[in-house]
Amino acid sequence: MEHKPIKIVRIFSRLNIGGPSLQVTLLSEHLSPPYETILVTGNVDQKEGDMSYLLRTSKKYRHVFIPELGRNVQIWKDFIAFVKIVKLLIQEKPDIVHTHTAKAGVLGRLAAIITRVPIRVHTFHGHVFKGYFNPFKTWIILQVEKILAYFTTGIVAISTRQKEDLVNKYKIASKHKVFVIPLGFDLSHFVGTHQDNIELKKRLNLPLNKYLIGIVGRLTPIKNHGLFLKIAKKLIQIRQDVHFVIVGNGECYREIQDEICNGELLAHCSLLGWQKELKPIYEVLDIVCLTSLNEGTPVSLIEAQACGKVVIASDVGGVRDVVLSENGYVIPLQNEDEFVQKIIYLLDHSDMRQKMGKTGQKFVFENFGKEKLLINIDELYNHLVNERKRA
Repeated sequence: MEHKPIKIVRIFSRLNIGGPSLQVTLLSEHLSPPYETILVTGNVDQKEGDMSYLLRTSKKYRHVFIPELGRNVQIWKDFIAFVKIVKLLIQEKPDIVHTHTAKAGVLGRLAAIITRVPIRVHTFHGHVFKGYFNPFKTWIILQVEKILAYFTTGIVAISTRQKEDLVNKYKIASKHKVFVIPLGFDLSHFVGTHQDNIELKKRLNLPLNKYLIGIVGRLTPIKNHGLFLKIAKKLIQIRQDVHFVIVGNGECYREIQDEICNGELLAHCSLLGWQKELKPIYEVLDIVCLTSLNEGTPVSLIEAQACGKVVIASDVGGVRDVVLSENGYVIPLQNEDEFVQKIIYLLDHSDMRQKMGKTGQKFVFENFGKEKLLINIDELYNHLVNERKRA
């Protein structure tokens, strides 16, 4: 007797640049039968980088585009998006609705509750409880999340530290409802023959005879590029053999560009914008930094380590799940002096850079590959389905 496939509607606000976009498309593409997936996404803001190229033309999943489902809170558009999601759920009658990130989580779970979808899952890719809004707005968001969590069958935290935040610090849900499933990526394209680094440096107008210190990610306030620029300013006062590289795009692009062009960093820092192919970029960098005020699981550090690069990052969110003492350094938040000290140490000890880089490469391939993610999500869905049957 042939079993009926388990139908999943996966809802994500927009395919902007970042780890969540990689995650939702990977799950939609690679979750094997018995799953049938419908991926719902919205419009990418003009100020954001667009990763819609990740959408596949294969028949492994269906894609539904809802243009009103986007980044910004716009009451009328959000209402239209909500109505469209409700209609889709009534039409498709899914077994599982799985939402990703804050806005999709609110609209998608509300729609799933109203239409009585049996299993409702939400993944926190980081959270917006710190560093995003003023205290009053943050309090409102927390209350909404607590109410939604009550009606959510399973909540996915992407790190143990995030689960501790959700359960103990913010008291969003009980520990029995929160499942830790680390992110997973297709890291295979970070393996292989090296590019001609000299030619790439020439093409990107990067110096050939200096160490390159880089940061990769969205240019938004939460990523705290101001700290990276402060570190750069201090380092160029100490040594002249370093150059700084910022890769990414976003709402802070013009502000960062102005600070570079109007100060002493003009000859010492390159703003490359977003690069679709990141492997060659990581390969020319000597050290990769992350200065965020808040993080879920830092994708740029995973990618950098997959390329064998040593990393230095601020001690926020899930950074310690990715950066151990053997593969990089974790720095207290906003401590630019310690960042500078660790960078100088690594530049002066190439053997340590290489050793930590190799250790990090082994670590991320063992812990953040797509195979482990797919197994974990499959086990979660099976657990929730079986719990539902027993109820």
